Amino acid sequence: MEFALNVEQSSAHEHHSDLIDLRNSASNEFIDRTPLILSSKAPIEYAVEIFGKLGLSYLVIVGNSARYFGVTIKKRLLGYLDRTAEK
Repeated sequence: MEFALNVEQSSAHEHHSDLIDLRNSASNEFIDRTPLILSSKAPIEYAVEIFGKLGLSYLVIVGNSARYFGVTIKKRLLGYLDRTAEK
């Protein structure tokens, strides 16, 4: 791949290492670490849609005035939906 970095190009500081420190590599500028948030008042279908379309593993849930409410994890949400569908 012409656009990919190999081990020698990725880190000028570590010429003898086989490991790439992603925190200091060129790929770091392409990684968005901002978590996606969802209102606690949003329908559960929104969370399912966000997980499905964006491939996320978690969503931060916020309440009134954008205060932290909690985190929902995709596996737990799917488990909850399975349990409610069985009832």
